[in-house]
Amino acid sequence: MATPTKNEVANKKNNVDNNIEILRVQPTNNPGMTLVSNPFNGTSFLAWSRLVRITLGAKMELGYINSKILKPSEDSKEFEQWNRANYMVTSWLLNSISKDIVESFLYVNSARELWQELETRFRILMMDPLSSVTKAYAMVLHVEKQREVSSGITGATQNMAMQNPIEPDLEEFDDYAGRDHDPVTCTLPVIDDVTNDGQDDFPNTITRISIEPKTFQQANRKQEWVKAMKSEIDALEQNYTWEVTPLPKDKRDIECRWIFKLKLKSHGTIGRQKVRLVAKGYNQIEGIDYFDTFSPVAKAVTVRTLLVVAASLQWHIHQVDINNAFLHGYIEEEVYMMPPKGYSVPPGHVSKLRRSLYGLKHISRQWNVEFTSKLETYGFHQSKHDHCLYTKSGTSSIMLLLVYVDVILLAGPSEQLISEVKLYLHKEFTIKDLGAVRYFLGLEISRSREGI
Repeated sequence: MATPTKNEVANKKNNVDNNIEILRVQPTNNPGMTLVSNPFNGTSFLAWSRLVRITLGAKMELGYINSKILKPSEDSKEFEQWNRANYMVTSWLLNSISKDIVESFLYVNSARELWQELETRFRILMMDPLSSVTKAYAMVLHVEKQREVSSGITGATQNMAMQNPIEPDLEEFDDYAGRDHDPVTCTLPVIDDVTNDGQDDFPNTITRISIEPKTFQQANRKQEWVKAMKSEIDALEQNYTWEVTPLPKDKRDIECRWIFKLKLKSHGTIGRQKVRLVAKGYNQIEGIDYFDTFSPVAKAVTVRTLLVVAASLQWHIHQVDINNAFLHGYIEEEVYMMPPKGYSVPPGHVSKLRRSLYGLKHISRQWNVEFTSKLETYGFHQSKHDHCLYTKSGTSSIMLLLVYVDVILLAGPSEQLISEVKLYLHKEFTIKDLGAVRYFLGLEISRSREGI
């Protein structure tokens, strides 16, 4: 092994001295300092973070939030100085955050961890963790609408012009299938030194374009779509959604249509063909086809109250989703629907709906009636102040259940009772268990040692 020269030893000593100098806390610094004049209140994160970076850069402490100053090993002599400086920068950041939101950041272990948490909440997500329910619901609707528009193409999100899937009219090419064609060849010059080495660098957008049928005639030509339609019909029949009957003379039937959607996997290949039968509810007349509508949406004040009660009493809060919630309701009115295309019925017969179907105007009201009936059977009582809040109390326990369309919150002191309610709901409706609630209508709910 070669012996280090005097210059190498001197350079190594200078590097160590420089590191110690960087880690040393300046005498003028103290934990009570703030980095900006106006504390961060949850808005304008980009401007606030820019001011923080400038101030930390001037103090030569920027490396504690961008990982340029790495944490030394605990047995090294630099660790104590790094730890002290890290606590100093962390306190500056906390002092620069508004008291209304700073409590959720008190349990971080380093300035870097605190900065990453701030970026995750306010820069990457670009959303207020304490949004109102109305604002959060609007955001959910906006995101879902964007998914419907952009689900045709994956891997090309930067080009918004390519977001809309191309839907060619295949019927225009039917006339060309039977024509004769003469083969034609042409000679093209071959260029040397041209390879396809960079072929994978540019994504093949054409293969990612989804071709979804717009009409029943287009879908009926493909065996995979025919199979998907048959599966949907079988599921509706097993659910006793309708019964085939002659149309009474004094009644009118509404139309229905097939909706076709191509579900893609994460890498862009086709996952499955999804088909939905939707009734044209706009043909329904109020007072004849239906009498009233109702949307099971909890009030904003009820959501806040439940979270406050659960936080103060250190309750458990779990979240579940009801699969195909709107299809569980029974229809009280007489609703007759034309048979869907591809479904054979005797002449003059129609489908008399017994259960709810997508597209009907009173579908949400029927779901709420069915859901309330099942909960009352289990022992829950519907609140008179908010019909989306249900309570179940016993000798030594209590349970709160909140409904927001098809999303359910279960709150109570006993996780065992919550699990029992989940089993009951899964037996009656089939649920998706999401476990302890983390996000609900734009609200981020986190836990610490002291509770929510």
